[in-house]
Amino acid sequence: MDNLKKLQELANQVVEQGSKLYEKDVKAAATKTRNTLQEMKVLCQTCRKEANEYRKNIGPKEKKTKVQKDSGKAKKVAPKKGGKKPAKKADKKKTVKEPEPEPESVEEEESVEEEVSE
Repeated sequence: MDNLKKLQELANQVVEQGSKLYEKDVKAAATKTRNTLQEMKVLCQTCRKEANEYRKNIGPKEKKTKVQKDSGKAKKVAPKKGGKKPAKKADKKKTVKEPEPEPESVEEEESVEEEVSE
């Protein structure tokens, strides 16, 4: 937590030095600004490491159970995990249509067309 306060103080210093640099054209303010920003960078890396270590030490969360009422009796039910399960694919046999036999002559084609039109 001390590092976060120090980081905030450094940020305020950068604002002050930046205003001297850009508003008053003080060349020395550029060097001070860069040095302060470098110090902030190192401090930020330290804060990241500390936060990661802290997160690792917190430990896992406890699972909550819901109480379900069924005919006056309370019954503990575990929470659902992961949502819906994927549906299993049914074995489907591919049906192949057999091609219609081609007529052997033009006369048969005309007779087939007549039968269809009737």
